[in-house]
Amino acid sequence: MKVCHLTSVHIPFDTRIFYKECRSLAEAGYEVHLIAPHDSDAVVDGVHLHAIRKREGKLKRILFSTTDVLKKALAVNAPLYHFHDPELIPVGLVLHILGRTVIYDVHEDYPETIPNKRIIPRSLRKPAGWIMSVTERFASGLFDAVIVVTPAIYERFRTYTGKTHIIHNFPLTRDRVSTPWNKREDAVCYIGSISSNRGIREMLKAIGLVQKHIPVKLVLAGEFTSSSLEQEIKALPEFSLVDFRGFVDRDEAEKLMAQVKAGIIVLHPEPRYQVSYPNKLFEYMIAGIPVIASAFPLWSEIIQEAGCGVLVDPMNPMAIAGALLSVLGNPPEAQAMGARGHEAVEKKFRWENEKQKLLKLYESLGREHSGEEGDYI
Repeated sequence: MKVCHLTSVHIPFDTRIFYKECRSLAEAGYEVHLIAPHDSDAVVDGVHLHAIRKREGKLKRILFSTTDVLKKALAVNAPLYHFHDPELIPVGLVLHILGRTVIYDVHEDYPETIPNKRIIPRSLRKPAGWIMSVTERFASGLFDAVIVVTPAIYERFRTYTGKTHIIHNFPLTRDRVSTPWNKREDAVCYIGSISSNRGIREMLKAIGLVQKHIPVKLVLAGEFTSSSLEQEIKALPEFSLVDFRGFVDRDEAEKLMAQVKAGIIVLHPEPRYQVSYPNKLFEYMIAGIPVIASAFPLWSEIIQEAGCGVLVDPMNPMAIAGALLSVLGNPPEAQAMGARGHEAVEKKFRWENEKQKLLKLYESLGREHSGEEGDYI
């Protein structure tokens, strides 16, 4: 069976799209095609990558990349299409009209996240969120399946269509790079995009407070979202306590997490963060390090059930510093927290479980339409 994934927003080697979904399908015997912004066509791990031009700016992407994706999709001529961006809903509708099987993969709660997009003029944010809600309500009933990543998003979409499925964005498990606890640095890490609303200022203030009691370092890996923010943060006195690594790949991130004694993720309480699972949370758990995290209900449920970290008010550097002191000041418990987190991922929060849901969905869609398109057989 030939299947085709579509994205105009994500890089071709996006973890969920490529490493989890496309590779899982290729390993299961599907002929998998992926249309995404890239420099050139390629075949990687059995996935046929079809490149579209990279567009700078959201407006250009919506106006031109959407058309590019549709042209490539029609050229691939697959019976089943699986798209990953809300701006590709019109493409999904065209493919539906042409009689193709269409899956909409909802990565975020877009009606909640769009009103927080600073790129949108303030006066248009609420109307944009409402338009997104109406669009998803209408379109989702026409698609053959809707995949969502969290229970909160599922509750919304199941009122639109009975064809809604949860496939969590849980991590790919791997053997942990293990370093004896007493040989690790007195350091915590943050890996990911560096921005104000991801708590960079609060992290630095907290590290400065902790340093007054015990030696500590923040290992910071990622890229700043703006050059002005980077200049501001690097000028702060607390930045002297930072080991800044810049962008790191998956292997480097794994080695980094094996050197520290905790991972920190103190995203601000914006709606889009509160209703989504952060990949960093699970990456820290896989690495076997305790987590200091924002006390959002969805995150709290995981961390408290696993007993793998400390929940804090992300806007309060004093609270963050207190959590860091409690973890760094009690090595046996910190190590136990890390071990419990790793065990929780191995047992429950793992992509391998979600992979079976994905394959089962594809199998059911193939059976439903096998009599309509010869390409399925």
